[in-house]
Amino acid sequence: IDGNYRTFPQKEFTGIGGSSMGGLISLFGGILRPETFGRILVFSPSLWIYPDVYAEAGEEGALEQTKLYIYAGGRESETMVSNVQKLLHSINESPQSTEINLVVDPNGTHTEDKWSIAFPEAVEWLFFG
Repeated sequence: IDGNYRTFPQKEFTGIGGSSMGGLISLFGGILRPETFGRILVFSPSLWIYPDVYAEAGEEGALEQTKLYIYAGGRESETMVSNVQKLLHSINESPQSTEINLVVDPNGTHTEDKWSIAFPEAVEWLFFG
């Protein structure tokens, strides 16, 4: 992309994002390529699929100098909100500089309709806030 388009290739201008499994994959993109992605959008991530994600996200430097926006709905599953809170705790307990905005919509469901409502605020916070 950077070779074909006029972009700012630095990590503070580069983001990745997704919902559900895409949210988990986006989180891993940030963990595995911290030099590339400085903005990560994670909507309703499927954290239960890979329980080691909490430890990996909390490793020193995993999300260093990263802005992370996490959205979860209170009506998605019995564990969605507690799982994202556990993720937040793991990251905050590690010695790294990560700026996190966790948004929990008590009436949120696991649907594109809810994610589309949250998307503008997430992009605003990640790139302009």
